[in-house]
Parts: sequence; C-alpha cells; structure tokens
Amino acid sequence: MVFIKSFNHKNTWTNEAEPNTPIRLVPFDKEKYFGLPESLHDQPITWRRNWVVFYLGGEYDENLYDDPKDTLCQYQRYTLGSNAVLKYKNGKYYTAIEIHGIDGQYDPSCFTTDYLKETVDVETVGNLLKDPPEDVPEYGTPEYRQLFKETAGNIAPLGVNPSMMQENYVRHLKVTRKPEEYPQWLKELVESENAPSKAKLKNKDFFQ
Repeated sequence: MVFIKSFNHKNTWTNEAEPNTPIRLVPFDKEKYFGLPESLHDQPITWRRNWVVFYLGGEYDENLYDDPKDTLCQYQRYTLGSNAVLKYKNGKYYTAIEIHGIDGQYDPSCFTTDYLKETVDVETVGNLLKDPPEDVPEYGTPEYRQLFKETAGNIAPLGVNPSMMQENYVRHLKVTRKPEEYPQWLKELVESENAPSKAKLKNKDFFQ
C-alpha cells in the first residue's frame, strides 16, 4: 500500500475568510452552523468541556444514566463539566455527558449543542428550596440539587469563587421570595442593610 503524501485532514474544511484576508479554514459549513459545537450536535462523543448544551428531555436508559429531570429544566442551557465520557457496560460502549455544577452522568440524546431554532416554552420551576439555609447548601445534598434546578444551574456559573457564589445565592433569594417569605436570617440581613448609618460627621474644620 502506498500512502498519499499530500493527504491533509483539513482538505474538506471550509474557508471562512472574508475577501482580501488571510485564508482561515474551519471544519464546518459556515452557511449552516454558527460554530463547531453546533456542527457536531449529532456526534456527542466529540463534545467537549465548557460547550453549551440545551436539555431537551426525552427517554433514557435508567440502568445507564442518571435522571436529568431531577436537577435540570427543559430547554434551559447548561455547560458541560467535562469532555464526553465513554461508559462500558454489558459488552457495549455508551457515551455520557456531565453538566458543570451538578453530579451525574446523562444520556446525550436528551441534549443538543445546536441552538434551538424554534420558540419553545423554557421550563421554570419556581421556588423549590424551602426554608433556605444561611449559607449555600453543600454540593451533593438534596437542598443543593433543589437550588440548582430552581436557578437553572445559575447558582454555579463557571469561574465563580465561593464568596461570589454566596452573594449570588443571597441575591437570588431576595428577588425570588416576597419579604414575608424570607427566612429569619435573611430578614435580619435586609434590616441591617437598610438601617440608617450611625457614623458621625467629623468636624468640618478638619476638611478645610
């Protein structure tokens, strides 16, 4: 067998360069897809960490995958927490995906990397977390999973440190609950924030 020396895997790539600009090849049709993730929507084994996916719902094998309905809202967008995972069971390989901010491995057929082309009713679930604790619930607890679904995953955005996560948590509770629904610790926090300042002005001569 003689190999073709001039073979290049980029030979089928598309030129996305504008006229009079350097050639830039991309591995997808720019007329059909906005970016690489969308062009690979039907090849979940190629999906990569930090790609955006949309949860579509649908059936899945409960013996292979976790239940996405437990923590995810239909048609909401989420971020992949890792590259696609290859699972082996009963003599076969299966592809699974992991979502940033929550545990579990899910069936990729319930998701898509292709942006939704039609208007859909994005699922919202209201306030699931009853009697919210003062601090963000610990990862993996039932309370955390309720909070994750309630916020459509926004409680754990990429690159946010724990202190910012706590601020986001308090802000979320303030805007999603009526004052009479606040837990006692939040009522006290809001009262302290709204209390008039007790600082005394210094002698005006000090500034002259």
